[in-house]
Amino acid sequence: MRGLTSLCWAAAAVTVLYSGALRAQESLAVDEIIDGVLRAYGGVAAISEVTSYRQDGMLVARSGAGHGEVTRISSGVGTLSVLNRYPSRREIRIVEDGRGWRGSSVGSMAEVQGPLRLAMMAQAARARVPSLLIDLRSAVTLGDPVEGHPVLEVSVADNLVLRLFVDPEAMYIVRSESLLTDMPAPIGFATDYSDFRDVDGVVFAFHEETFASGVHTASMVLGSVELNPEGGRARLPAG
Repeated sequence: MRGLTSLCWAAAAVTVLYSGALRAQESLAVDEIIDGVLRAYGGVAAISEVTSYRQDGMLVARSGAGHGEVTRISSGVGTLSVLNRYPSRREIRIVEDGRGWRGSSVGSMAEVQGPLRLAMMAQAARARVPSLLIDLRSAVTLGDPVEGHPVLEVSVADNLVLRLFVDPEAMYIVRSESLLTDMPAPIGFATDYSDFRDVDGVVFAFHEETFASGVHTASMVLGSVELNPEGGRARLPAG
């Protein structure tokens, strides 16, 4: 019996050591992938200098709103201002510090709650990649690979997980998935990225395709990206 007990303790010790080794290997793999992504996008120093940015481009909504223009300003983790302008309507969305507002004009902005608020928070988190990987590096874990793509996972808010699919060769993030986990049935948002271009030393994707729960919702093609714009989100166009 003593011999059996000793064997059990030995097996338990080996299991603990093996688990620790696996965690160490995973941590190393995560660091290597993050380092590769940050290098591909311009390096930590260049990325860290971008405290905000403004994007202007064309938008095609698949819901029937048609072709429009988009202005998007990101000015920190969890902070995003978006103006969508279509021929028949316009929409402003602002998210900051876990709260979100939506309206057709500055005077009509109303605070939103529930899944829409989380969806806006998810969009704000996606907009800060890859700088998000610098800010939340210690919280990033490695998910199961998908079709040869390493997948980085990080919780960006309560009940909101961001998954980033990395091209193993170029090390660009070619897809992001945001999962809202507190719904009766989990809701997912996804964005596919392409047409990567250098903007003053930092890489941005100039083409995005967005999906909600698997349904194609919009296409966006950027015309310009301005780094560290003066005035932040206050520079959203009035018209």
